[in-house]
This record gives sequence, structure tokens and C-alpha cells, in this order.
Amino acid sequence: MVERLKGVQVAENKKYRKQRTRLFAQISGLADKAGILTSLEIPATIDLQTDGAEAANLAATLYGMFLHIAERLEGPERDLLISSWRLDGKAKFKDEKENLEEGDQHAPS
Repeated sequence: MVERLKGVQVAENKKYRKQRTRLFAQISGLADKAGILTSLEIPATIDLQTDGAEAANLAATLYGMFLHIAERLEGPERDLLISSWRLDGKAKFKDEKENLEEGDQHAPS
């Protein structure tokens, strides 16, 4: 019985780690899509943990940015910020979709 429970727990942990990894990949994709990596001049080939001082500085910059966002989300303007960011994101997604559709209409057959 104990071995079966351990097996279930291992499977649940594996599923959780897979879901978490997928979420992190989606978040990093959104950061890239928003232009953060380009704006901070972060090359796709860098390893933020092992590539020396430049990588450490980029990691510290990103971390500071995330801390700033988290701090603002703890403040009184939390709901307004989330609402504003959501509207901005939806508008940008819509614009990108429309631009893609327009590009498809003008593409040579």
C-alpha cells in the first residue's frame, strides 16, 4: 500500500513539474514577445546562471524588474495595474492577429 502511494505521489510530482515547466516556457515566450529580451539585449544563447559577470548582471536586472512588479502588485493600485496590463495585452494580441490576417490576405498565392 505504501509503495503504491509513493508511486502515485511520484507521478503527481512529475505531472506538476511538467505543468510548471510548460508555464515557465509560456511566460518566457511572453517576455520575449513583449520585447524585454531585445530591450535588455539578452542573447538567446546566454546561460544566466553560468556565463559570467555579464550574465549575472542581466539576471540581476531581470530579477530586479520582477521584484519591482511584485512590489507594485502588493500596493493599493494592484487591481488597476492588473486591469490596465490586461487591456494592453488584449489590445496587442488583437493588433497582432489582425496584422497576421492582413498579411495572409496580401500574400501571393
